[in-house]
Amino acid sequence: MKTERSIYYPTPTANETHQLSYRLLRTKRCSTPEYYISVRLEQEQKLAYVGTDHALALSLYDMIVQGEVTPCTLQDIVEDALFETVRTDFASAYPMKYDVDCVNMSK
Repeated sequence: MKTERSIYYPTPTANETHQLSYRLLRTKRCSTPEYYISVRLEQEQKLAYVGTDHALALSLYDMIVQGEVTPCTLQDIVEDALFETVRTDFASAYPMKYDVDCVNMSK
């Protein structure tokens, strides 16, 4: 599977345009597919691993394209999004069993 989108935008100082290219790539090592997102701007290109979950990979890809993420920020954005996903999944899997109020421990 290869999904590709391009966005053209003008530069602020010239009458030329630059192309941001996005690709969602799937590789298959062993029996589990792995997903990567590639972002290219002119000669700069970065690749970020997004995991083995197809739905999550598509969701992250759409977020990256809609946010017009550049190659230099791709890895940080993907890491933050994956961390938030793990944190949310953990919180829903292990809800707090007790309400905890602030307790004054001083005597």
